[in-house]
Amino acid sequence: MDINKVLMEYDHMFGTCSLEVIDEFLSDKIEEALSTQDYSSALTLMNEMVGFCRDTDQKEKGLHYCELTLRMLNNLGLGGTVEYATSLLNVANAMRAFGVYDRSGDYYRETETIYLANLKPEDFSFSSLYNNWSLLYQEIGDYASAETLLRKALAVVEHYPNAQIELATTKTNLAMTILSALRAEQSRRADSAFDGPGEDFYEAYDDATSLLFSAIAIYEADGGRDMHYSAALSTKGDAMMLIHEYAEAANYFKRAMEEVEKQRLTIVWKNVTNARRLWRAETTKRRKKTLLLNRQMNRHRKKAFPHNLHPRNLRPRKPHLFRLRRRSKEDI
Repeated sequence: MDINKVLMEYDHMFGTCSLEVIDEFLSDKIEEALSTQDYSSALTLMNEMVGFCRDTDQKEKGLHYCELTLRMLNNLGLGGTVEYATSLLNVANAMRAFGVYDRSGDYYRETETIYLANLKPEDFSFSSLYNNWSLLYQEIGDYASAETLLRKALAVVEHYPNAQIELATTKTNLAMTILSALRAEQSRRADSAFDGPGEDFYEAYDDATSLLFSAIAIYEADGGRDMHYSAALSTKGDAMMLIHEYAEAANYFKRAMEEVEKQRLTIVWKNVTNARRLWRAETTKRRKKTLLLNRQMNRHRKKAFPHNLHPRNLRPRKPHLFRLRRRSKEDI
């Protein structure tokens, strides 16, 4: 199986095929890979299926493929390897999305253990791990643990000058976590107006807004093309709400909505462009097939008929038209 070709076909299906067709395509390709004992391709496709089930909220099927993926990796003797940890991280993300928080946390911790044993501390894989792991703690309301993990992720990303978008995304996530913690603290207080916040509040708030300012500047320097730009603007709106700057908050929320609309239109246009490209490719393919068929038929005719017996030479001729000669008087 040419796995690269299969993955390209899979990517092109989004926006042009229904989710049911995409699901069936992945399932068929997994079965094909397993039937030919192409376990490398099967594992790649099963990881794609885990992500697909996570995005389409297919919990039971997703959990099945999570177990199948890890079992196959262990059967192939890959347990404890970086490749195993990469799949384990994918499974942990799925478990988190499916609400299986305890097992998700266990898988994140196991992934970290394998990474620490096999990778350098500044390896970019740690950034992905800590960013995703922090989402688990955010969902269960443990903002302190989420903040700790995001600061670890930030320390890793800062080693890579070319990873500016990843840096902006990590800063946005960290700011969002800090603001969520402040909001939770606000809701626990009887006086929700924060008439007398302490220095800790201002310090944390300034830290969050500074992170957002830096993140938004990075996104705008990139032309605002990244989809996370809208999340940064929305988080800035949350920050303004927290200090009762409602007019400013509304402005940021409006800008965030405009960016979401731009991204939606961009995605729609990409889908239209992709559909046109596929249609042209299919049309060209049909034309080439028709031309090849015509050539094959012509070769067959030449072999089946000698030149003088070719059907073109056997067409009936038009009947000869005789002109009646006038009889002269001498012939009478």
